[in-house]
Amino acid sequence: MQETKFLNRDIFPQLKSNLKTPYVLILIGSRRTGKTTLLKMLLREPEVQKNALYFDLENPIQRENFQSPDYDLIARQIIQALPHPNQRGYVFLDEIQYLENAASLLKYMFDHYSNLKFVVSGSSSLRIKSLLSESMVGRKRVFRLFPLNFREFLVFKDKMHLYRQLEGYHFFSPSSEIPKILPSIRSQLLAEIFDFLIFGGYPETTLLQNREERVQSLYEIYTSYIQKDIAYLFSIESVDKFNKLVKILASQTGNLVNVSELSNTLGISRATIERYLFILESTFVLELLKPFYSNVRKELSKMPKLFFEDVGICNAIVGKFTLEPGSAFWGQLAENFVFNQLKKQYVPEIKFWRSKNKQEVDFLIFHEGEMIPLEVKFQQQRKMRLPSGLRSFIRQYQPSRAFVITQDYLETIRFDQTEVIFLPIYLI
Repeated sequence: MQETKFLNRDIFPQLKSNLKTPYVLILIGSRRTGKTTLLKMLLREPEVQKNALYFDLENPIQRENFQSPDYDLIARQIIQALPHPNQRGYVFLDEIQYLENAASLLKYMFDHYSNLKFVVSGSSSLRIKSLLSESMVGRKRVFRLFPLNFREFLVFKDKMHLYRQLEGYHFFSPSSEIPKILPSIRSQLLAEIFDFLIFGGYPETTLLQNREERVQSLYEIYTSYIQKDIAYLFSIESVDKFNKLVKILASQTGNLVNVSELSNTLGISRATIERYLFILESTFVLELLKPFYSNVRKELSKMPKLFFEDVGICNAIVGKFTLEPGSAFWGQLAENFVFNQLKKQYVPEIKFWRSKNKQEVDFLIFHEGEMIPLEVKFQQQRKMRLPSGLRSFIRQYQPSRAFVITQDYLETIRFDQTEVIFLPIYLI
């Protein structure tokens, strides 16, 4: 059952089609998003399984074999270990951030051993930065694996009747028609949205049935991240203050990041705060969203907004899995969810907009030469008003389309020359 569900990860067909290319395949993403499972699914592909090797580099014994400076010796040992040494072999290296010489090793293998196809995974973009650098240009294909998007979430929960309601619809494609959904189905979709906003999209958490088990799973994922990625890979001066910073950030998701304020609150330097933020971004825990300004210098100098990779982990950090119906934190989680959904749809560029008089639009999507403003309004209302920040942006920039993401309100209006679509959150 679980295997079939992992086959429905959106990224899998792309990975599978690239097995036939000569490039090194690099799968990156946060811990526990399912990278190892995807590697093992690829290992079962007919053209791969007859002549492949898998190495878990988190295991120091397996890692040691790849740290020799004699790359030819490593290659010979790999070839000899293959079931069919004279045929094309597939070599899977899991958690490659533990390997110090990863880039130079893979570059050498690509240049000198074309009969070996390498497929690798990594959980820290900082530690595998060299793999993503210029030295690997023309030798690699990089794929980012996120936690489940909402449609994958429905598949993992065996809600196929709900998944089919959304299948094929892409909200920012002008040719994609908004699906007509019966009220009873809309209520079920919204219930699943609320479930997602509490527990997030990590695969193992989603597959669990019991609420307490799901809570424990999220705590364990977060603890594992701290112990493995932070404690092992990075030198943290004060783990206690680092943990306090993470908790403050989780409670403020969707807000502007004021480094000076954080520095004063925690009693540590700006440089240390900035370093911790850099580590958190590099290990795919959170992302800092830059503002949009027509003046690039202003854009680089203004405060970013903060979003977590997964709302479930955000709740685990805060330590709250029960929210009152009117809690403002629902709105923060909904905005974080929308940001995650945009990233999971591989929108190439996302920013936010804030004017001098503090008018704001949550997100700007840059897609095929179009700038699309998107505002999240998660309050339960029968009639939605056009947010003032969006009005201001439309007057200034005159986009052809704009979106307001709602709980369950659907309508299309025109404001000036802009088509404004009020869209339920489950359709994004």
